[in-house]
Amino acid sequence: MLHQDDIRLFAAVVREGGFSLAARQMGLTRSAVSRRIDQMETRLGVRLITRTTRRFALTEAGKVLFEHCARIAQDIDAAEQAIREDFGAPRGDLRVNCAVMIGLKLIIPRLKGFARAYPGMRVHIDLSDAPLLRGDTHYDLHIRLGEADDPALVARRLARSRRILCAAPAYLAEFGRPASVEDLARHACLLISGLGVDSNTWLFRDGGRVEKRRVRGSLVFNSGDGHYEALVAGLGIGRVTEILARADIAAQRLIPVLEHRHAGDPEPILALYQGGKHTPQKTRAFVDYFRRSLRDVVPV
Repeated sequence: MLHQDDIRLFAAVVREGGFSLAARQMGLTRSAVSRRIDQMETRLGVRLITRTTRRFALTEAGKVLFEHCARIAQDIDAAEQAIREDFGAPRGDLRVNCAVMIGLKLIIPRLKGFARAYPGMRVHIDLSDAPLLRGDTHYDLHIRLGEADDPALVARRLARSRRILCAAPAYLAEFGRPASVEDLARHACLLISGLGVDSNTWLFRDGGRVEKRRVRGSLVFNSGDGHYEALVAGLGIGRVTEILARADIAAQRLIPVLEHRHAGDPEPILALYQGGKHTPQKTRAFVDYFRRSLRDVVPV
């Protein structure tokens, strides 16, 4: 009966084309490898390798055995890897593609704690607001704001977000605070273009229903960063994600407006990844950690 070590050894000898290289790979001496092959041939009752000082070749029996040994060794390696991933400490590289604002405000400030909890992992963070490409396998995990539109990906909610209307104190001091939705027509509304969503149709509550209002303004930005800087600089009223504006609101650099009417546009912050029962433990560890970490800040 062949043992696992015999199977691995024989496969290594054939792949390396000789005893010396296989011995180095397996951490054995050349004589130990030769002796083990002799014992296998004795046990099986057939010659597996024809070997002289100049020639190394598999016999027909050796070719048949190698086909089985190579497949078995590969299956054993896969089984061991699966067990390590499912039951051992998560380790290895994790590639995360994250929306810029979420990465800067929520993920990066908490990476230190994650690194302490999982020292065997190395996380690669790419910040990008570009739309996800279907079938992209370069990343293990994507983090985005809004509903998922790729049915091939598992979507787990890390937290929730909502949008708010606000303006800088200097703007409100000069132009006044809007008291109604209709007042927005006389205010400078800061607009956004080119981000793949309709950011210039704002939602308002009217009793039990939600009303859509298309706003207008003379300043249009093609990036969220530019839009936000204009808002803080006092150039108008803007609709922004509460997570982004939280610190400036606390410091009174921004003031919420029309809170009683604005609908908030609640949206989930999602972790998106390839599903299946063999989802790597490192991916599950990252998602679970940030679901727990963000619970007190922006509840799921």
